[in-house]
Parts: sequence; C-alpha cells; structure tokens
Amino acid sequence: NLTLVNSTSTSVGLRWSHPNLANGIIRSFVVSVEETDKFDQDSCCQVYPLVETPVMEEKDTYDVEVSGLHPASTYVVSVSAKTIGLGPSQSVTVVTRPPHLAITVLTPDSPDDNDLELELDRDLWLPQEKRPELNNSDVYSSLIAAHLLLIVPSDLQAPINDSCIKEPKLDSLLRSEIGDQFWFYKEYDEESYMEDSDWGYSVDCVSLQVGQKYRIVAVQVSVFSGTYNVDPCYYSETYCLRTNKFAIC
Repeated sequence: NLTLVNSTSTSVGLRWSHPNLANGIIRSFVVSVEETDKFDQDSCCQVYPLVETPVMEEKDTYDVEVSGLHPASTYVVSVSAKTIGLGPSQSVTVVTRPPHLAITVLTPDSPDDNDLELELDRDLWLPQEKRPELNNSDVYSSLIAAHLLLIVPSDLQAPINDSCIKEPKLDSLLRSEIGDQFWFYKEYDEESYMEDSDWGYSVDCVSLQVGQKYRIVAVQVSVFSGTYNVDPCYYSETYCLRTNKFAIC
C-alpha cells in the first residue's frame, strides 16, 4: 500500500505498509525513481540510482523521502521488499510542485465593494518572504494560474470551517502555509478585481467584527498537472472599524 504523504517542488515523501506475506525476513526496501514528464524540457535528464533502505526492526509502516527531483515534473516511484532476493514492486505516480516564484502582480487599489471596503495601504505591504528555494527564472512563469486576496482574522470567537476556496487540494495547501483561519475574498489581475472567480466564493464569506484585527494576504497560485504551489505576501495587521453597507475596515 504505497502512498504519497507530502511533496515539495524538489522532493516527495512516501509511506507504505509492511507486506502481509513476506518470503523470509525483510532486510531492506529498494526504491527506484523514473522521471516520465517535466515542464522544463530543456533541463538535463536525470538518472536516479536505486536507494536501499535497511530494515532494522519490523514496523507497521515505513517512510522515505526522495529528494533531488525537478520542479513541476512527473515520476513513477517503485518500492520492493528485499529478503534474499527482490520481491514484487509497488508503484505510484507522483508530481512535484511548481517552484516558489517571485510575486509578479501586486494588488490594485482597494476593491469596489458595497459590503466591505478593505484598506490596502501600500505602507502596510510587507516584502515577500525570502525563501532559499525561490526560483527567479522565467521558465516556470507560465504556470502561474491566479492571484487571490485572502483575509486572515485575529482573535476569532469560532473556528472558520469554510474558507470559501473551491478547490480542496488548494485549500489544504493554503492551510498548511498560512494556517486554518482565513477567508477567500477576491481574485485579481494587474488592473482590477474580478466579480466572479473560479477559485473561491466571495459572496457572504467574510465575517469580520467591529474592532477585530485582521491581515490581508495576497497569494500567487501556480499549478502543474493538478498539483499546486502558493506564494503568499502579507500586509501588516490592522483593525476593522465598521461593518455595514458603507463599511470601512
């Protein structure tokens, strides 16, 4: 039962169960990796050596991380148990995430919204987090799929069960990056905010209280073969002053 546990742009974490029927004492597991597709067709082909993981004691499950992979690429990873010889293999197809990319689009002026007017003061804008793996190449820029505005409230009285993000895998990734407590607010491009978005539900989603602190987060979304990565950029924390038809926050 070989499964993908987690992935980054250059690695994948795998887990498998101890075989029910082993022909002898399992001494190790042998992991093989084959690259089957990659977004950057000009990058060098990689040959991955077999990785042998010794079994010091029998466990219910085993974990391994395969690193040194290309971003935005597809691999077939196989695992075989080794007693005196190699047993049959189990395989799984995995996809690495796009690399982390520099933010390409800053937020336009404040959204035109009759229910909630957010203050997008440039003085509150914080620099993008400096990731050591930030890719400055233009090769992957076409994988950028959307720019979203999220609201992260402080001092919540009740947990946010629905972030209003439509895509479950993207919602899960955002929660791992910025925490569980946020709302989708708007999608935007270089010029304006969009009335409707394929990425989230903006109607009746945000529920800020008067005097409540919150932060605005601009998120750049990239995707390759159904696998997402996100690059957030934060505004400083500020206060919500009023919430009504003519709200000013």
